[in-house]
Amino acid sequence: MNVKQAKILLEKINRLFQSMTMDDHISEIEKELMRNYVKSLYEEFMPDSGAQAAPLQKAAPIKVAPPVKETPKVVTPPVRVERVVETPPPPPPKVEVAPEPTPKPRPEPTPAPRQVLVETPKVEKKAPPVKVAPPPAPKPVKAKISEDQEELFEFKEATDLSERLSQSPIKDLNKAMGINERILTTNELFDGNGDAMKDALSTINRLSNFNEAKDYLANIAEIYEWTSKKKKKKAKVFVKLIRRRFV
Repeated sequence: MNVKQAKILLEKINRLFQSMTMDDHISEIEKELMRNYVKSLYEEFMPDSGAQAAPLQKAAPIKVAPPVKETPKVVTPPVRVERVVETPPPPPPKVEVAPEPTPKPRPEPTPAPRQVLVETPKVEKKAPPVKVAPPPAPKPVKAKISEDQEELFEFKEATDLSERLSQSPIKDLNKAMGINERILTTNELFDGNGDAMKDALSTINRLSNFNEAKDYLANIAEIYEWTSKKKKKKAKVFVKLIRRRFV
């Protein structure tokens, strides 16, 4: 008998059986394969072909002697002595007195529900806000423009395309200047007074033509001395920007 071969057959039978239990339908190939494994296992446990099984010999019958009758023994039961115990009389029953029932309180009358009057709030329609146009700027007083101030308002006609683009119209002076340019102009032309710079641009935005703006700028130029050598070049650039507002 080959024990190793028998072990291998048993493992194959177990794997095949687990595979067959996972599916309700068992194919004929699986059945035939299982029969071959079982047959091979059976043959492993068969005796060798040359050896023959010894015939079984019949055992000689065993003679059984008849049982010996025994005389039954008479057993006298022991005498039981009963002890009389006096039982004390039971105690008298306790009489329980039921407590008097507590009178139930009378229910209070239910008050009538109060009627609550809810006032509907009155919705007041708000009138749409009225846009008030800013008042027109007062016309500046006609100023006497000196010869030095006249140089601030002199302009050459644009000849090439780049100069023409630099003189294109401006609708709002506040939006025409960048942050750096605004700070530089405030420091150089308005002595660092930002409110004066802001008021000047707002006033010029409301003027109707450049002649009015020229009179207004002439007064500012006299206050902050724009005709000085230090401020003259920057003042001409600023006046040129103002002129684009009225192109």
